[in-house]
Amino acid sequence: MRSQMQALILERHVTGRDLFNFHYEHTHVEFDGATSQRANTQVFLGRWIHNFGLHNRVTVQAGPRLTDGKWSTDFTAIAAHTWKSSTIALSFLRTETTLVGYAGMVETRVLQSKLSFNPIRRLTAYATPAFYKTTNGPLQGTVYRFAAGGRYDVSPLLGADVAYTHERQNGAIDPTRPDGKFSRATMTIGFTTRWNNSERTR
Repeated sequence: MRSQMQALILERHVTGRDLFNFHYEHTHVEFDGATSQRANTQVFLGRWIHNFGLHNRVTVQAGPRLTDGKWSTDFTAIAAHTWKSSTIALSFLRTETTLVGYAGMVETRVLQSKLSFNPIRRLTAYATPAFYKTTNGPLQGTVYRFAAGGRYDVSPLLGADVAYTHERQNGAIDPTRPDGKFSRATMTIGFTTRWNNSERTR
């Protein structure tokens, strides 16, 4: 699969708590394989972000999408609240996208919540349950996903990471396995390094 994308974003702070922007994006996708396909999609989005004080934020984004002559609607809504050492966010997304191993655009809807927690300065933990629904014509697949993990900063340059993900899928957009059921779980443990080389001026 090969893709080319051009985007234009115009942004304006209307008040100290309100941010509006306009987003235009054009994407051309070519799918390789036994049956070569192409897709052109354009989306026009308006986004509003409002901060209710220091602890609450709401984001709403919506607009029309044109894909190979067919119109649809993109929509995103996010509500977030921040405490002293934790954050919770609930989001809903409806859009068209591509999937690995599938030639063509599919409609995707995602309902997700995320809770992050900083019990101590060096430790960050999170939990993210989510529900995905993907459709293509009469075919559809649903995925229930739960992810959790954490990061511990051993030093300013070194961190230890652990992540666990469990997914359960019912149905698929693959016409050869429309009623397929899948389940998988993964766990990863690793270390990451960060290096900042800031330039200083005299």
